[in-house]
Amino acid sequence: VTRRYPTSDPRWFGALNSLQFARDSLTDWADQLDYAELSRLPESERSIHGAAAAASGTAGDEAARAPAAAAAGLADLSSAAIADDDDSSGAGVFAPVARRLAATQSELLESLVRGILDQLAALLESLGPDTFLSGRPSDAPALAALFLAVRDSLQACRDRLQPAVFRPVWRRLAAGLNRLLMRQLLGMRFSHAGGLQFAHTVTKVFMPVFAQYCGRPDRLLAESTQACCLLGLARGTAALLRQALAGPPRDGEDPLRMLLDLGVSSLTPEEALAVLKRRIDLDQA
Repeated sequence: VTRRYPTSDPRWFGALNSLQFARDSLTDWADQLDYAELSRLPESERSIHGAAAAASGTAGDEAARAPAAAAAGLADLSSAAIADDDDSSGAGVFAPVARRLAATQSELLESLVRGILDQLAALLESLGPDTFLSGRPSDAPALAALFLAVRDSLQACRDRLQPAVFRPVWRRLAAGLNRLLMRQLLGMRFSHAGGLQFAHTVTKVFMPVFAQYCGRPDRLLAESTQACCLLGLARGTAALLRQALAGPPRDGEDPLRMLLDLGVSSLTPEEALAVLKRRIDLDQA
């Protein structure tokens, strides 16, 4: 049950938040001057034994001058210098540990999102290939269940995860949902009315859910929303576009430009043609 519905197990959230706390702590410690100075030493001198071995090989007068030199170095060490010495994680001397924590956290996040997506995929699989041939709202109750599952999963994660941890969750979930919707769309057949219904569900139901977390949810669901644009095209326009995409290019005809003029920039001409082939009304055009 936990694997299939991970948001029901609080241990997921506790582990992810603990890893984030550890990463934040290492980043904070790396800003302290003593740790920042340590990060400037060669790798072989960062441990106690390495520092002792290095000290044993120095001359007496150099050893006497070491405390003063170290103090001067600490005094001159600015925050900009510390930032320059830090790696991309900002953890300075703790970077190897921080990278390992980040990798573990990423694996847990992936497992959490995969569990949610497995639940969403099971709901989508209940849609038959001809669900949207009539275009009646009552034909697709699974979409309502899918909306509730997406909304509730995001709400549970937002309430229980730190903001820094929740951000990659909704991004990965949106990317996964986008792939699921495209896969489902390409396995179904649509009347024009059914295509409009499916498009309405994606653009007016799912996108507002993610609009709570980002300003441009259409970018998160780019492929599926643009595929919905093709499903909702007027029959004549869609038939001309399908003909242009399927046949050899004619003089003055640029299929890619035609797609861009319709606002379709995330689908290749081949992908756009595959979407248009799902419309049964175009087979009669």
